[in-house]
Amino acid sequence: MKSIIAQIGKLNNWLDKHQVKTISFIIVLAVVNILVAKPLLTDKVFTVHDFTSPSRLFELDQTFKAEQFPPRWSQNFGFGFGMPLFQFYAPLFFYLAEIPYLLGFSLMTSLKIILVLITLFGFYGMYLLAKKLTNHWGGLLAATTFTLAPYHAVNLYVRGAWAEYLAVALIPWSFYFVVTLINSEKKLKPYIGLTLTLLAILLSHNVSIVTFMPFWGGVSLGILLLSKKLKLWYLLALSVVQSVAVSAFFLIPAFVQKGYTRASSLTEGFSYFKLHFLYFRQLFVPNWKYGGSVLGIEDDMSFYLGNDIVIMAVLATVLIIYFYVAKKTQEKKQELQTLVLFGLALLLAIALTNFKSQRLWERLPLVSFIQFPWRFLGVASFFLALLTAYVASFKKAAPLITIFLIVTIALNSQYFRPKDLIESGSIFEPTASFIAWRMSGILPDYVPSGTDWEHMQPAKALTELVKGEGTIDVVTNNANQIVLKANFSKAGEIKINRFYFPSWQFTSNGQKLDCKIEDNLYVCPVAQGQSEIKMFWSEQGINLWSDLVSIIAAMSLGGIILFSKNSKQKFLHNSYFFA
Repeated sequence: MKSIIAQIGKLNNWLDKHQVKTISFIIVLAVVNILVAKPLLTDKVFTVHDFTSPSRLFELDQTFKAEQFPPRWSQNFGFGFGMPLFQFYAPLFFYLAEIPYLLGFSLMTSLKIILVLITLFGFYGMYLLAKKLTNHWGGLLAATTFTLAPYHAVNLYVRGAWAEYLAVALIPWSFYFVVTLINSEKKLKPYIGLTLTLLAILLSHNVSIVTFMPFWGGVSLGILLLSKKLKLWYLLALSVVQSVAVSAFFLIPAFVQKGYTRASSLTEGFSYFKLHFLYFRQLFVPNWKYGGSVLGIEDDMSFYLGNDIVIMAVLATVLIIYFYVAKKTQEKKQELQTLVLFGLALLLAIALTNFKSQRLWERLPLVSFIQFPWRFLGVASFFLALLTAYVASFKKAAPLITIFLIVTIALNSQYFRPKDLIESGSIFEPTASFIAWRMSGILPDYVPSGTDWEHMQPAKALTELVKGEGTIDVVTNNANQIVLKANFSKAGEIKINRFYFPSWQFTSNGQKLDCKIEDNLYVCPVAQGQSEIKMFWSEQGINLWSDLVSIIAAMSLGGIILFSKNSKQKFLHNSYFFA
């Protein structure tokens, strides 16, 4: 009887313990995410630096409806002449937003839904990672400081850098699966999770590939070394290769064909990286404004790290050092080594934002495409938040962490508000003509190189008669093809007001038609009599080969996922690769 009572007592203690953890998780998750997303939960909208997102989503939807997959071409940007927007701009955020839009939500509501889900996703990923490295309370604190990092408020409500916001939310997951891969006996599921996460990062934000992936690689190898499992490096390498291969349909054409557009000019003028270095003092002063970044310290936007978060990270470091000196156990030694690894990554990320790192920037390839050195604050905010988890390194940390949670929420939630809340207007619910006339000058990034876009006006018609006599009727005009019916009494030429890009092909009555390029537009010959002229997007050359690589890689990854769900396929779990 006594043993039964004892077992019941243990069960009650277990339930109490886990109820506290569950309830505390739900409360903190709800409070933090509601405060962050509150402006997103209204029927009003807000202005940000990059207010082209609704227009991008509109164009992606039009491209899908034109049955172009993968989406490459925006029909209405480029002043109605079109441009290969989705060939070069990482598409995942808008792929996700397309789902609620197809379900009937408005453009802006669809974007808001995804932003709310990204916030929750990032919080949960950071919780899982920090919990695995420390405990439940460390997970809660790190998830809170990560989600409420001031730089995230800048991306969400000041810059409107929502693709970058998604990429940063994926960072905790990338390390969570690395840690899980190392510590789990069965490697297959964490391998799949890691590959899918890296794939999502590669398709989320072009610049984040450059700012984050080197940190991921270096820190992941560091974790392998500290865990004395460097022999697992091949799994990380294989995951990178497979994720790059699946995303080849985007990455390879974006890199190889950028010369056809003015993409190289994106690193010039206002976007020249030398104009946007920070001074260290700017990291510790809120200076909360809604303007832009300028040379020097008079910026009208904030680069604040959050002094409360910095203090917690410093306290965590002191505690880990103290416990290591006091106990000198292997566990505390490994905690200290891991903390040092994260701390070094944090310091490097911060150093790269500083003007004193300019010489390093000048010597590294591709970094000019980052444009703004302060973009490394996304990486810095992650490592800083992760360090705060180690405050939970002593047994009775719960009361102290509760205080820290309250302080963090009180001090940092105030930054998660837009400059204004207004009724939705044409900017937020655009039309094709609005994008051509009003938004194209805001986003001229991928019009053909050499185009005088600053003085450009949308064409009055899709086609123009260059010479000859006849009529032209437009049968189809979308992002994927143009179909024209021509009836000429005398052979001549027509101009088609669509910008040049090598993927466009032409036929006349089913036969290949050779058109010439004049001022980056197509001029095509028209025969006497009736003819049907087709201009259509063709996945050929580098696009075709990239698509094939992605298809093969996606099939291999899909096969691994299907096999992993089949309990009979034991050989996968016991194979050389995933043993």
